[in-house]
Order: sequence, then C-alpha cells, then structure tokens
Amino acid sequence: MENCGIGWENRVLDAALSASAQVSGLPVTNLRNQQGAPSLGWRVPGTAATLTISHPPAGPWRVFGLFRTNLSVAAQITVTLLSGGNTVWQGSAQGVANGQILLVAPQVVTADTATIAISDSGNPDGYLSIPLAYAGPLWQPVRNYSTESTSDRNLGVDSITTLGGPSLSLPAGISAL
Repeated sequence: MENCGIGWENRVLDAALSASAQVSGLPVTNLRNQQGAPSLGWRVPGTAATLTISHPPAGPWRVFGLFRTNLSVAAQITVTLLSGGNTVWQGSAQGVANGQILLVAPQVVTADTATIAISDSGNPDGYLSIPLAYAGPLWQPVRNYSTESTSDRNLGVDSITTLGGPSLSLPAGISAL
C-alpha cells in the first residue's frame, strides 16, 4: 500500500521568494515556472543555499519538495516554518531519488514563512539546479491508493470442480447447468 497525497496549493507560485544565492540569468523567481526545465529553473553557484517563501497571512503547510534537480543522493534539506518571526516547526530530509527530495510534516502546521536550507556538499556539478519546488498543504483521501488497485469492479469468478477432473472457471454472471 502506498501513501497518497495531493498538493495543489503551491505557495511557491504566489509567495514572495528570496534566496541566499542565485545566478543572474536563473533567479529564484524562476521557480514560478511550472514546466521545470533546468534551463528555466533556479541555479545556485556552490553546493548550499536557502530558499525563503513568505506567504502572509499565516496558512497551512505540510509538504516541501524539490523536483527535477541535480542534487546528489547525499543531499539534505532542512525546513523551518515561522509564524510572526517565531519558529513553529522544523524538520529535515535526506536522500534524493530520481532528482527529487520530499519532506512531509507529521501534521498541518500554520505559518507565514518557510525556509528551505539545501546542502549538497558532494554534488559533482559544483552548483545546484532547482527547476521545480512545492511548498504548501496536502490533501489525503480517506482511503489510500495502491499500485495494485484497479479502476474496475471484479465481482468474482464462479468455479466448478468435477470429481476426478480439472476445474472449470466461468465468468461472473454465468452459471453452469
């Protein structure tokens, strides 16, 4: 069973963004581009940076992710949520898979600012490339999704076993005489 969640209120798209560093042609405001091409993303000289997302008034936050990145497997992010300048939650995640890193808070946190500190000292490129970012709330359905789930109903199969012979399976709704 996989955990399912949908993030649709991306605060990165409409918040005030600032960064500790950026390349002049690839500023942090490029994170508002939802296509996520590395040539249109946020680029940082060096292997550490901080992204600050200010979105007053205070609202719900739960998920933080960086996607289509050049981060190495050893990269780490630390997220700090602030409300009125006071820290209300902090968490970190390590381990990048397929160019993405994700951090999910255990519950919804109300804050007006999020800072994401990115550290990747082992990055072979010598710079950070972040084309896509998500920071905001998460909606989770009551029932989880599984890759083994189907979108169709299976009402079952009637099976008849003969004495001393093989079994015969009939589609649902058809019965043997």
